[in-house]
Amino acid sequence: MLRAMRPLLLALFALASLGCKKPIPVVESPKAVENPMPAPERIAETAAAKAGKSGATKVGYCVDTDGKAQDVKVLEAFEPEFDALAIATVQAWRFEPATRDGVPYEHCTDVRIELRQ
Repeated sequence: MLRAMRPLLLALFALASLGCKKPIPVVESPKAVENPMPAPERIAETAAAKAGKSGATKVGYCVDTDGKAQDVKVLEAFEPEFDALAIATVQAWRFEPATRDGVPYEHCTDVRIELRQ
């Protein structure tokens, strides 16, 4: 009797598990609150700007649960003085933190800061 009922029981367990799936989490990316770029005068003071170079520094960072940029580092260097300016710029940025189902979490990303002549 139990062998005959096994397919039916398996089907019932399968149906029951369909209703037990977790809902898809609601994920929100960080939102910029205060992200000023370097002042043009400060950029003009760099060796790269004085030499008429164009280029970019790629900076990686994580937005912590307080909305501050942490673990800021150069991922692709351009010119040392400009790279340092890019790091200082990102460190000053502020965000509304990323959230998952309304709970803040650390979110890591990157940005390119360009020097155009």
